[in-house]
Amino acid sequence: MKQICQRYFLCLDAELGFHSFLSLLRSMPDVVRIEHKENSPSYRVHPVYDETTAHIQKMVLEQRDKYQHENQVN
Repeated sequence: MKQICQRYFLCLDAELGFHSFLSLLRSMPDVVRIEHKENSPSYRVHPVYDETTAHIQKMVLEQRDKYQHENQVN
């Protein structure tokens, strides 16, 4: 896994000019919103929806509801 990440980051830097995956994500504020809490080493990445992607949001929400319903313990 470490080798895959290293190769991926080399491609990001060499081909796209980004020094990290996080810098790539930060360059797309209209696509993703990055959440980072102080004193935490982790990040959460959330999709940004607008009228052109509302259908995707609806589809994802319906999948979540179906998944949660199917996996409920009775």
